[in-house]
Amino acid sequence: MRQNMETKDITAVILAGGKSARMRPGYNGQKCMIEVNGKSILQRTLEHLDRWSLRGKMVCVGYDAQTVVAGI
Repeated sequence: MRQNMETKDITAVILAGGKSARMRPGYNGQKCMIEVNGKSILQRTLEHLDRWSLRGKMVCVGYDAQTVVAGI
């Protein structure tokens, strides 16, 4: 890793592939799509990352990927 790395050299990687098997009883969706005060956890994360001058953002999805993609 280079010293003095700037944010423009960084790509954020978000792991969003988990099934929420242990979250809430009866919830059958992605953990990252759980809403907190009207916004999904993933949306909040992406908005936070927008504040930085990153080279890019990558969301790695697995289970129920189409729901995550639709939520972005």
